[in-house]
Amino acid sequence: MTNTIQSKMPEPDSRDRIHKFLTTLVSPIPYASEIIAEIIKTPLEKRNKEWFQSIADGLIALEKKVDEFKIENLSANETFVTALLDLTPIAIHNHQKEKLKTLRNAVLNSALPQAPDDTHQKIFNQWLDELTETHVRILVLFDTEIMPDIDIDNEGWLINLNLSKIFSVIENSYPEMRGQDSLSIQIIKDLRIKGLITNKFPRPNMLSKLESSPKPTPLAKKFLNFIKSPVD
Repeated sequence: MTNTIQSKMPEPDSRDRIHKFLTTLVSPIPYASEIIAEIIKTPLEKRNKEWFQSIADGLIALEKKVDEFKIENLSANETFVTALLDLTPIAIHNHQKEKLKTLRNAVLNSALPQAPDDTHQKIFNQWLDELTETHVRILVLFDTEIMPDIDIDNEGWLINLNLSKIFSVIENSYPEMRGQDSLSIQIIKDLRIKGLITNKFPRPNMLSKLESSPKPTPLAKKFLNFIKSPVD
């Protein structure tokens, strides 16, 4: 369609505009406002402004915290520029504060010398687009010792679990999930299918007690580290 935002990305000259914004901290990048209907134009501009202001504030904090980090060097940091371009459309299309903070953290971490390589970041950016706040929250719970054991078959589907225990853990941590048992199960399935949590598989068509609760995979642990704030 010709009347949509091309590839859900900023305007073609956005790299220059992003560089100007980050180095001068004067104004946000226009987000193809000429093709957005009046009814959503104002909220979109507000989101755009708030998003880039959060990035600017984060970069200033990062410059104060990390001795070798300089904002003016970001124009030559292709990993950072790519991350910003990839994650900006996701941020603009979200309103949840926790998700926006996670996206900001990913952008800031991409600017650091120890940032994950391009392949890892592409995977992480895809997860950031597809996973909800609740997916990430439950993944974080699996990184603790409080989750009970569950049984999953060799294709990643739940076959047996202590529902009362696992739901109790989720509900105690996130009261808004109370009464959302089917949603919790779906989220756990999603995490397993994406390879974000591990488990020891029982043999097909048999129920078997797992030796331990599923835990984030090594790649998922890198992802969780990537979305932590480097400045807080």
